[in-house]
Amino acid sequence: MPAGEPELVRRAQGGDALALEALVARHRNLACAQARGLVLPGGTAEDLRQEALAGLVEAVRRFRPERGPFRAFAAVMCRRACQRAVRTALQRRRMRVTDALPLGGEGTEAAASGPAQDPVHRAIVREELRALGAFVRGGGLSGLERGVLQMSVLGLSYAEQARRLGCTRKAIDNAHQRCQRKIAGRLGESSALLGQAA
Repeated sequence: MPAGEPELVRRAQGGDALALEALVARHRNLACAQARGLVLPGGTAEDLRQEALAGLVEAVRRFRPERGPFRAFAAVMCRRACQRAVRTALQRRRMRVTDALPLGGEGTEAAASGPAQDPVHRAIVREELRALGAFVRGGGLSGLERGVLQMSVLGLSYAEQARRLGCTRKAIDNAHQRCQRKIAGRLGESSALLGQAA
């Protein structure tokens, strides 16, 4: 630990806001580095950096000197905070898809009415998802782009994607950017077509 860090941690745990601020400033880059390579569904890179900083504050609160160096403990806590945010976002996304596309069975007719329960809305969503799936499978995305899309949905980091696909993290990042542009363009075309049909 850098000189004075054990004392800063002890003071921050005792409620000293200036000590906490000094620790956050000292380890801000470490925290933000833990967010790199992760994709937050429905969020931005800045959202993930904020999660990492929240993990840093939690690390200050939970740190005990017998756990080893604060920096290593903080890195683990920041990474876990980011991964937890990604998992939560993925779970919410799955719930929204399940709500939007009921699979039938008991209780679906009794569900609350709303856009997700409207048969026309469900048909439109099903058609958009089918068309998007066909676009992805039918050559709208390259093999690498399909691979990074699938691994992002699973919550894998850029480093893990690069390892599994046998390429660099930069290639993974570039594939993500292309994938996002193509899918956004495809969704924009769908919305324009639906607007003309209405």
